[in-house]
Amino acid sequence: MPGRRWFTLITLLLCAVATSSGAAGQGGPAPQPGERVRVRIVGPEPALIGMRCEGWVAAVAKDTIVLGQPRECPRGSHAAVLRVARGDCGSRLAHAGLGFLGGGLAGGIVGRVAAGDGCRISPCDDGEIAVVILTVGGAAAGAALGTLLGALLPAGPRWLTETVTRPLRVAGVEVHPGVQVSVGGHDGN
Repeated sequence: MPGRRWFTLITLLLCAVATSSGAAGQGGPAPQPGERVRVRIVGPEPALIGMRCEGWVAAVAKDTIVLGQPRECPRGSHAAVLRVARGDCGSRLAHAGLGFLGGGLAGGIVGRVAAGDGCRISPCDDGEIAVVILTVGGAAAGAALGTLLGALLPAGPRWLTETVTRPLRVAGVEVHPGVQVSVGGHDGN
């Protein structure tokens, strides 16, 4: 059945995309200063194991990550597993909008092809109405399905998990950029 083949093909395509994006999220280069990270503490203090926090990388010293501007992260030195924000997966609204347009177009085409000339009985006088109904119905069904599938796609930052445990130092560095202007006169002496 042709419909079943299309369904199988689409399912395989979606599985391939999901698998490749999941595999790309592992490993990766070390975080750089200024990048956003999520941290899960794995040691050495038993009371803090499993604690999660988020912040920005202030510095990288050899294998140690210095976390500045932490959010609810205890100050001190810890062993941690990091997730680094690299890139963006887009927005759910944009994905749903593209799914609506693409699904509506594909559904309309499938509906029109399925309608044929609209007549199945020899004395046919309302074939045009059947073609319109099947085309519009296919477009509506395709748009609804496309919107749903688009909304299910991942959105927000793309988080890459490092495969090694790193030393982490939470420094609580607060950076406040500013400009100082002096208006006092300088007589050159």
